[in-house]
Amino acid sequence: MDLRNGVFCVYCRIISLWIRSIPIGMTILTPFSGSISDKFGRRLPLILGMVSTTIGICLLAVTTVWYSASATICGLLLVGAGMGVLTPPNNSQVMGSVPSNRLGITGGMLNMSRTLGMALGVTLGGVLYQLFVQIEGVYGEIHATNREIILSFRNCYIIIAGIAFSIAVLSGVYSRNLKRKLKDTTDDRTLYGPA
Repeated sequence: MDLRNGVFCVYCRIISLWIRSIPIGMTILTPFSGSISDKFGRRLPLILGMVSTTIGICLLAVTTVWYSASATICGLLLVGAGMGVLTPPNNSQVMGSVPSNRLGITGGMLNMSRTLGMALGVTLGGVLYQLFVQIEGVYGEIHATNREIILSFRNCYIIIAGIAFSIAVLSGVYSRNLKRKLKDTTDDRTLYGPA
């Protein structure tokens, strides 16, 4: 890159927009998701968050083939929005499922799992990417062509989108079963009194 012509600065601005897209999406929607979750239940925001994340990742998979900076930013915004919509009801569901004398340890485990997820997610994503580069017939990214790199990224995004969609379905099923179980427990208490 030629620093004298300001090319490096242009790349920095574009990359900073990409990096800021996820936190912007999270920041805008997290407070609304919390209030919606409190008023209407956790199921809808959980599912919408994972569906938004899935759509964003699919958009990123498409933009690796037909490059578009605006589509990339939109995909990252959708991923951030999905994470922002998902986080409050997820935290509420986890913290609401434990007794009050276990809230501290549960909060610690929740934060630890989030940190481990970020660390392991990047590591496993890198391993998956390298695997797809090798499947393309290249050993070592330094020898890969742009086409092989782009196809490897696209394949990674497709797998991640599949995982996100599976989590959306599982969230919906789990939330429905939990709601049914709580309703049955409430009905039993109404009929027979507290245990």
